[in-house]
Amino acid sequence: MPVKSAARAIAVLEHFAATRRPLALKHVAAALGYPQSSASVLLKTLTTLGYLNYHRGRRVYFPTLRVAALGDWVAGDLLGRGDLGGIVRGVRDATGEQAAIAVQNDIYLQFIRLMPPAGSGRFHIDEGAMILLTQSAVGWTLLAALTDRQADDVARRARIAAGRAAAAAAPPPPVAEVMAAVRRIRRDRFGYAENRPFPDVAALCVPLPIRIQDQAAVLGIGGPLARMRANRARYLGILRSAAARIEAARAAP
Repeated sequence: MPVKSAARAIAVLEHFAATRRPLALKHVAAALGYPQSSASVLLKTLTTLGYLNYHRGRRVYFPTLRVAALGDWVAGDLLGRGDLGGIVRGVRDATGEQAAIAVQNDIYLQFIRLMPPAGSGRFHIDEGAMILLTQSAVGWTLLAALTDRQADDVARRARIAAGRAAAAAAPPPPVAEVMAAVRRIRRDRFGYAENRPFPDVAALCVPLPIRIQDQAAVLGIGGPLARMRANRARYLGILRSAAARIEAARAAP
């Protein structure tokens, strides 16, 4: 259970990232569902700490460069010198589908680089979002990088977590089904799943020849089921070519 004050502070900064404009107290309180008195204290605290700037004349808040400085080193530390963001963008442009790089975060996968689909998508995932590893082809492909014992342990813990969740996007698959998918992905060197974690959507992904913060990484795309089925072979070729470019960049002096 997250600490409420910490969760609220992060939610405020994420809301600024989404809106990208100065905001008044009443807007922040209404958008996030906070009591105006609580929102006022929170915004004033973030201002005192130097993370927000308050324009008294306009009565609006906006993040300072201190917020940017908090994370300006993270992308390089996570992704190294390679242009992985450009790789993801290239896959999105070549397929038109949502494209992402994901890594394991405990029993979850986390999208650390994500480009939305070229057109209007039927589902939406934010960069940084986390999904249980057992609920998608991307997660199964990350599990395939573990030993059988490690993957089985994660699958069991994820199943327990899914059972505790108030509402899951899809029922948790049996551990045996997850392990069968893991073995298939190790054999085929790609992952594919339909209707997980969203109905009428498919995902296709390949393991990457790099590790990010000592974690396996996966490059994948997701889109409408019919279109993914019709283009699966072509999309797989695009993903594998992108992975090969990353491998070549890593091997270059």
